[in-house]
Amino acid sequence: MLSPEFTFELWTSEILPEVPIHYAMERRVRLNGASIEVGRFQWQTPIRKLVDHQDDFLTVNLALSPRPSGSSLAHLRRNEIDQPKQLPRILVTVPGGAYELTVPTGTIRSLQCALDLKRIERVAGRQLNLQTIRSQAGSMVVNPAVEMLLNRIEDELKADQYGSDVAIEAYADVLCVELTRSLVAERHSGTLFWGGLAGWRLRRIRERIHADAPAPQLVELADLCGVTVRQLSRAFKAETGTSLGKYIDQVVLDRGRELLTSSDDTLAAIAGRLGFSSSSSFAFAFRRSTGMSPSDFRQRAKLDA
Repeated sequence: MLSPEFTFELWTSEILPEVPIHYAMERRVRLNGASIEVGRFQWQTPIRKLVDHQDDFLTVNLALSPRPSGSSLAHLRRNEIDQPKQLPRILVTVPGGAYELTVPTGTIRSLQCALDLKRIERVAGRQLNLQTIRSQAGSMVVNPAVEMLLNRIEDELKADQYGSDVAIEAYADVLCVELTRSLVAERHSGTLFWGGLAGWRLRRIRERIHADAPAPQLVELADLCGVTVRQLSRAFKAETGTSLGKYIDQVVLDRGRELLTSSDDTLAAIAGRLGFSSSSSFAFAFRRSTGMSPSDFRQRAKLDA
């Protein structure tokens, strides 16, 4: 449960006691069963630690500036460490999850949300199985609506105008619903992980989708796995709880965000690298997912860096 004294500065010092971290909090909003902050973390000591998240709340971290180069996360599943992956822009930690965090020295400005499980259950209208949740990895994949809601919350925190607290409360409620949907999909993924879609096929799919190349077509992925498009689509949905098309879209837009913040390439060049036919089609997909244009996103990232 979230205590009235909860702050992300205190929570971070508890899970990383050996790393001196300076935290400058810019704005904080306390809700019933939730705490939301925007602040800047800075540390001079590289971080590499196995973190065990045993608190009864979800944490959501949205990077408002680029994460330090070389940052990675590896989940602990069945007492084995997964292959490390680059830290995503949105990191959601699940109660009972464990993961190895590796981050070089650096600084980052971010939006943090702590959401009590009781609030999530009340808003979502369904009971969450704590035993099931605690069996999940340290982080889950979120659906695209989550990023849009977090951006809206950050906008309201920045504006701090009439009605901002009411708007943040409403966005936080919808965020609880969307996180529940992602959590249910992740639960099904864990349940079916050893079923329908063979591990080697799943690895091939993910390696191809995450490759530095234009997004693949479903036919190409089906050929890689030696199955039909229909068979692959149905198996992937059962395995992960999300459609293959949505997964591809999410990975592509994650790469787009990275390129917008880490390179000076034109929008047309980035669109071409991602497999879009034009910069306008890339901008349309990006705005639909994040709620802002690629140009606005790049400008905001530069200001927050």
